[in-house]
Amino acid sequence: MLTKEIKRYKPQLKIRSSKKSTLLNLASAQKLVENGLTPKFFDQLAHDLNINIKTFCDIVSITTRTFNRRKLEKKFNREESDRIMRIYLLFQFAKEVLGSKEEASSWLKTPKLALNEKTPLDLAKTEIGSREVEALLGQIQHGIFS
Repeated sequence: MLTKEIKRYKPQLKIRSSKKSTLLNLASAQKLVENGLTPKFFDQLAHDLNINIKTFCDIVSITTRTFNRRKLEKKFNREESDRIMRIYLLFQFAKEVLGSKEEASSWLKTPKLALNEKTPLDLAKTEIGSREVEALLGQIQHGIFS
């Protein structure tokens, strides 16, 4: 699943399309992060999440000024790319669990009682918060509602 989605966001990347392990897919994602994600990847992800660029910049801790600079440079640095990829991977997991892009987008932007009335995207601003969101999605996936 990650392979197809990465191709959509970054079509020039050649990845074999098969049901390889998640570890291999994460290795592909890691390579993308190390090379630096493109502003096109960023724009497409913001669009799919149905949030504006300014809001997405806030979620991934990038100022709009830095975003505009990265558009000129045509890629984000490793740290910025890592934060963007974190959101991308959460979105993919949410789509897998909830069944559609629209459901995943809505779920990620809605406060959850299990997350102390914060939205999953608010928590995903940090790595530990992202893990908490993944755990909640895992519970939903296995029918454990909290």
